[in-house]
Amino acid sequence: MYQIVISKTLNRRAEEVCERLMFSIRKAPDPELYLRDRVIRGTRIAGYSAEQSTALMTRVILTEYKRFQGVTPEYLMEKLWYRPASYDVLRMVSAAFSHGSWTHLIGNLFFFFAFAAAVEIILGWWKYLLLILGLAIGTHLAYSLTSLGVAAPAPTVGLSGVVMGMMGMFAWFLPKHGIRCFFWFLVFFKRFAIPAWVLFAWYLGLDIYALTRADNSGVNLVAHVSGALIGYLSGALFLRSRKREIRRLNPEI
Repeated sequence: MYQIVISKTLNRRAEEVCERLMFSIRKAPDPELYLRDRVIRGTRIAGYSAEQSTALMTRVILTEYKRFQGVTPEYLMEKLWYRPASYDVLRMVSAAFSHGSWTHLIGNLFFFFAFAAAVEIILGWWKYLLLILGLAIGTHLAYSLTSLGVAAPAPTVGLSGVVMGMMGMFAWFLPKHGIRCFFWFLVFFKRFAIPAWVLFAWYLGLDIYALTRADNSGVNLVAHVSGALIGYLSGALFLRSRKREIRRLNPEI
């Protein structure tokens, strides 16, 4: 009885490992290169040379992957995400408005509306639209450039680069404006306000620090940092006159 349970458990784990491998191959822009450099990596079969082992394992896994493709439909997200090696401008835009889950979408929209609504009022609709497109393209271009030399860089989706750009633009125009935050622990909570520039610097600093660490939990930190810099510098370089107008209307800003 115990042998049967152990056998079923091992088989289930083996199936899970194979499933994760198949999906990881699907995400790779070059499946064969991904297998050689990231999966097999010099593993040898008894009685075969390293080169023969790599060729045999690659052929066997790719054969299974073709079967997997035949029975597993593609995700819609795969038609929208951005592969950094492609430099596809349309995918840069579509990927910015695509998300991997509901929590991913809701989290980005929460911060987007917190900052983007004010930015839209300040800029007007057409400059606001140009800013969104510029951030979508700029952050993905930055990701492509930082992925040069990487064997199989992961595709990316999400609005977080645009969100950080909106936060940067907001901090440029309204650096002293208080952003309402709250601290919550069990039944205790407290509301307080943080100047926009402090909140912006905090998030930007966290992302820069995370870039120096090996494990980024699958988050596109390059998009975060590049979006923040593009948003802030766009205001500093091109919108100085608009900021002077706002200060004349409200000298306390």
